[in-house]
Amino acid sequence: MLCAPKVSVRRTVLKTVLSILCVTLMVACSRAADVPEVSLTLECDSLDSDYLGARYQVSHAQGKNAGQYELTLWRVGTVALHSYSEPAISRSYAVSRRGDIYEHHYFDADRRAIEFEARATEPEAAEQFWQEKRTLVTEDFRSRLKLVDEQGESCTRLAQYSGEVDELQYQLLWWPELDLPAYFSVTDHHGDPVLSWTFIELNPEADAAKQALADRQAYMSTDFADIGDNETDPFLRNMINLGFIDHGNSGFYDSEGNDMGAANDHHGHAH
Repeated sequence: MLCAPKVSVRRTVLKTVLSILCVTLMVACSRAADVPEVSLTLECDSLDSDYLGARYQVSHAQGKNAGQYELTLWRVGTVALHSYSEPAISRSYAVSRRGDIYEHHYFDADRRAIEFEARATEPEAAEQFWQEKRTLVTEDFRSRLKLVDEQGESCTRLAQYSGEVDELQYQLLWWPELDLPAYFSVTDHHGDPVLSWTFIELNPEADAAKQALADRQAYMSTDFADIGDNETDPFLRNMINLGFIDHGNSGFYDSEGNDMGAANDHHGHAH
C-alpha cells in the first residue's frame, strides 16, 4: 500500500438526473463491526472508470507513520496520479506496453516537478505495478482473501473480503466495476489497528481528472539526472536539505525519512 504524505481534493456533488440511470447503494455491515457503512450514488451509464478521482482518509495507528492523511487517486486514461496533502506532493505513474515505467513527482506548493528516467521491468512485474497504482489493491492480493458477501448491482455492486495474510488480518470492501476499494483495514495478531483506508468521495467527472494531471504537467520540470548540475536552484537545494531529494535510492523521501520512490507498499497488500 501507499505510505506517503497526505492529500486533499475538492469535493464534487454527484447529481441524480434519472432514477433509472442511477443506483444507490447503502451497505450496513453489521456482520463485521469494524467495517463501516458505505453509501454511493452514481450514474452508471455515464461512468468511465478510466477517468475519475477517488478520495480516501488513511490512518496509520502504529510506528513512526502514526496519524492521518488524505490520498486522492486520479485515473487519467493510461496515467495514475496519486495526490497527498501536507506536504502537498503528487506522483504520476504510467507503464508502456513493453513494460517501461514512467514516474513524475510533483511538489504542488512550489509548482515544481521531477521527472525520473524510464525504467524497464519484466511484463508481469510491470502489470502488478500498474494494478497497484491504478486500483490500490491488486487482483493478486484480493485472491488471497475470502469473499464473504456481495450486495448491490451495476457499478455500485460491493464485495466484502476478509482474511489473514502474513499474520495480519485484513478487511476489504471492494467495488468490482470501479476497481476501487471502499474500505480497507489491517489489524495485527492482537487485534490492534495498524492501518485503514476509508472512502470519502468519488469524482466521476473525466474533465476533473484530466485537469488534475494537466495542472501538474504545467509545472517547471527537472530531470532527476540533472539535479546535480542545478544545486544552485533554491528549490532543489531546499528539497535536498530537507531530505526530499537524494542522489541515492529513489531520490525522494517523506518527512519521516521513508523512501517515497520505492515500492512503498505497506504490509505487502498491494502486490
